[in-house]
Amino acid sequence: MKDNTKISIMVITYNHENYIAKALESILMQETTYAYEVIIGEDCSTDHTMDVIMKYKKRFGKKMHLLARQKNVGMMRNVLECLDYCKGEYIAFLEGDDYWTDPHKLQTQVDYMEKHNACILTSHGWMIVDREERIVSKAHMSPERHVYDFEQFVSYELPGQASTWMVRNEIDKIRKECMPLLKKYFWIVPDRSITFVLLLYGEIHILPENMSAYRYVIEKDGQNWSSKHDVEARHNFISISIQMIGLEHMAKKKNITLDFYETRKYVLKKSRKYYRETHNKWIWIQGVLLFLLEPQKIRLLKELFHA
Repeated sequence: MKDNTKISIMVITYNHENYIAKALESILMQETTYAYEVIIGEDCSTDHTMDVIMKYKKRFGKKMHLLARQKNVGMMRNVLECLDYCKGEYIAFLEGDDYWTDPHKLQTQVDYMEKHNACILTSHGWMIVDREERIVSKAHMSPERHVYDFEQFVSYELPGQASTWMVRNEIDKIRKECMPLLKKYFWIVPDRSITFVLLLYGEIHILPENMSAYRYVIEKDGQNWSSKHDVEARHNFISISIQMIGLEHMAKKKNITLDFYETRKYVLKKSRKYYRETHNKWIWIQGVLLFLLEPQKIRLLKELFHA
């Protein structure tokens, strides 16, 4: 490295006018002995997100690097381009409508990873809050430190929400070696495929401390991710199942066996229950499409009849 930057904090934001100040304040409150930089990917918001960010420019000074788009490029491209600017040994992620709650979050994670060289990623507990930051749930915590493994991965658990993650900066190497494979099996690279790739390069450790807040807001015509995608994502059986198929094939290329059979059955049961309760024909259509796309049709038929 050309300077002493230890941590790169990557903030992805779009139409977060009402929330971005809280996210940036939670960075400024961090108490750490390590030098850090803040990479902000502002994806051409249609509200006043940029105005709020500019008010913080003086407070961050040279620590802030702003990537202000002239047109919307989408989340995936925004993330990838921001990664190119990260100089730190470690990268912490913060979405523009989330925030950190512990002033020692960065120090805690870096100290831990400095002592555990095999660890490629750490995450930690988090709470869910609403628009007014009222606590919806505190349940997303681990009672003790543990290593996240392929067994948890196959059960479709994720190692924490994005704003809890800190990864060792081996991004250039990982992208060079794995991006062609990711593009082969996924239209949009999902969180789970990123998790799988990271498991190839090291251990994922879960810390019990609760150090961040995930903002869960559902609004009619809302522009945040939860408003636009959450309900569909949780019941989009075809999308989830195709991700599983892609992960199985990708793992095979890496001489690793993954079998999401039981998890697929569980997701199908949830999907059918949702359809029965809502009479949402789109969910049924997805099941038909899945049958046409699924290479293991006999296996899927058994799942359909026993769900």
